[in-house]
Amino acid sequence: MTTEFPARPHLPGGRVTLAAVSGEYPQVIRALHTLGIETVALGRSPRLPGPVAYHADMRLFHLGGDEIIAERGDGPLCDRLREHGFRVYPSSREPGGSYPHDVPLNCLMLGGRLFGRLDAAEPRILDFCRREGRKLIDVRQGYAKCSVAPLTASAAITADRGLWRALQGEGIETLLLSPGGVQLAGYDCGFIGGCCFLAEPDLLCFFGDLGRHPEGKEIRNFCKIYGISVRSLFSGPLLDVGSVIPLKCES
Repeated sequence: MTTEFPARPHLPGGRVTLAAVSGEYPQVIRALHTLGIETVALGRSPRLPGPVAYHADMRLFHLGGDEIIAERGDGPLCDRLREHGFRVYPSSREPGGSYPHDVPLNCLMLGGRLFGRLDAAEPRILDFCRREGRKLIDVRQGYAKCSVAPLTASAAITADRGLWRALQGEGIETLLLSPGGVQLAGYDCGFIGGCCFLAEPDLLCFFGDLGRHPEGKEIRNFCKIYGISVRSLFSGPLLDVGSVIPLKCES
């Protein structure tokens, strides 16, 4: 089997074989291993608020290919990524313990554009996008990645109206959900992007039972438009685990 680094963040070109994910939930790790996905399981960050301290989308930002930005101060995480062949750039500053100082890496790269709360975003991400000619889209929602489930470079799902407007405005067809239906301890609700990921280009996997989401049928039908099937990885309500960051996939 030949593997490669995904050229586009969150949009694997083949079946995912290696991914970064929160190490907080054993059932999540087991589910990924059942799919044949090796994991880089993240421990708790002492710098982030407790409910999101394990979350991959708060700790890492994949630039595409073998380049990735990792939370400054987490040497073991950086070392593990280097062992897998990544060029790792520590963030220019450590995340803070409260919003919006905790969100510098929680931006969304999609369709050649960067969506995020730019006044709180990691400078290395912004510099990379400017060098590469990527358009920067400022939104109020600091948890941009966690709020969006990318399907393709031109399709996504979110329950955040501001991000929905921004995505639609850039020609990215986006299903707008009502808030809720996803659990995250310590918060009123979690985010749709934090509870699912593309395990293959045409397979969207959910942590929990999609059938228990109030708009599960709408999600399933929207995915079908783009040739994407859905799979619930275990029973119970949908669980925001802080996204899954695909690191390698079959080529």
